[in-house]
Amino acid sequence: MSILRRLNLNFTNHRLRRRFATVSAAVRQDTTVWTPLPLSEIEPAAESLFHIAIDVSDAPDLATSHTRAGQYLQLKVADSPKPSFLAIASPPKLAIKRGVFEFLVKSVAGSTAEALCALKKGDVVELSQ
Repeated sequence: MSILRRLNLNFTNHRLRRRFATVSAAVRQDTTVWTPLPLSEIEPAAESLFHIAIDVSDAPDLATSHTRAGQYLQLKVADSPKPSFLAIASPPKLAIKRGVFEFLVKSVAGSTAEALCALKKGDVVELSQ
């Protein structure tokens, strides 16, 4: 709804307001830049948990954007209909030095995480800031 406030539009019809908000959200989503990157490691860590490392050495802008602990990224898997938000587990200095983002992912049935955990080393995923 923030875009509506910036445009200073006064919608009295709630259906029109909802439609405009949906269209503006769709426009914002279309501007997402996705970077295809390979998995450099995927190993079981515990029951339904996986340690996943993604090689970001070919995307230096993405690697240097990780400056604080707790930052997250959007991740898309080819077979999954929607992206997932994942918190980066590796420390920022390690990510820049080694060119790798590490994640601890719980495989949940029917989710993007399940599709991610089913991949193998070398498979490509897409990341966005």
